[in-house]
Amino acid sequence: MMILIGFANIALDKPIPTIRKKRMGTDDRETTITWTSDETGIHYVRLRNLTPFAEEGTSTTISVQKLDKLAEVGDVNCDGSINVVDAMFIMQYGVDMRQSSDACPSTTVDELYEDACDVNGDSTCNVVDAMFIMQCNVDIANDFCPATQ
Repeated sequence: MMILIGFANIALDKPIPTIRKKRMGTDDRETTITWTSDETGIHYVRLRNLTPFAEEGTSTTISVQKLDKLAEVGDVNCDGSINVVDAMFIMQYGVDMRQSSDACPSTTVDELYEDACDVNGDSTCNVVDAMFIMQCNVDIANDFCPATQ
């Protein structure tokens, strides 16, 4: 089983507040998430799931590493800016001229950082995302950059 956790702007030296989830048609399920780190700089996440059918709950400890660089949404080439080069990478990706990568920066020049690609929030990486980036670069407001400079 793979567990993916994404958090932004969280200080790793403080516990994260309890997160409560309610699923449709089921009882409340509560998940607590706590960050800790050791003296070597390795950070750990502890998830504790409390469910009605498991009185003591279950727990999982996951080792995580803090990234030195986290790309902004739209910065698919991980150069620190969002511009027409990122739009070009996305358009090339859409016609299979560029591969995706889960590393930032990518390990080869023919890859884009896929986690930064979906700028319009539709869970896809395509020419619409490239269009939003290009519009922002010529001060045309859209959902990605609602206010022009």
